[in-house]
Parts: sequence; structure tokens; C-alpha cells
Amino acid sequence: MYPAEGDSSKPPQFDAALANIVAACNKHLPVYARPVFVRIRNRADKSLPVTSTLKYVKADLVKEGYDEAQQNEDNDIDAVFLINYADKSWVRVTREIVRDLAAGKDVPGLR
Repeated sequence: MYPAEGDSSKPPQFDAALANIVAACNKHLPVYARPVFVRIRNRADKSLPVTSTLKYVKADLVKEGYDEAQQNEDNDIDAVFLINYADKSWVRVTREIVRDLAAGKDVPGLR
């Protein structure tokens, strides 16, 4: 069904960062405030644009959402993950997961 532990769709370079995110969220955030989707930006040469008051411009990220197909060609090394706090795991969002979400099907981690 969805990629399993150790699958190539779950790049190992993100494992440590995601483990830290899950641990910190479990420790410091109430359940209702924990993020379900996490985007890891892997570009040192490009930061998020800011407004004149130094607030991040998040409109483009909101438009892209969690669907890889909506990300522009400049975003090919960003990764979006679905976090399951119950079993402290994560899976990279694939087109199959996006399709299941759009169809209203049950997706592990969103129970």
C-alpha cells in the first residue's frame, strides 16, 4: 500500500531531522497543535522570501500544499512527509497518498 520502513521514498538523510521533529512535538505540543504534514526544504542557496516587516511569505507554500504534483520545478528537492505521532513514524507523501486523501479514504497517521 504505502511505502514501508526503509523504502527508497523515505530518504535516509531526513531520518534524523524527522525523528527530532516527532520527539520535540510529542514532548512540547498538545495533540491538537502538532503538524500533520512537514516539508523539509533542502536548499542552502535559497531561503523563503520575506516581507518588508521580515515575516515569511507563505502563500506559495500554501498553494503547493502537500501534493508533489503541485510543487514547481524549482522545488524538486523539497520533501513533504506525513507524520504519525501514535507510532512515531513518518512516510513521504506520494501521489497515492494524495489521491487517497482527496477520495476521503483512511490514511495511516490521520486516524
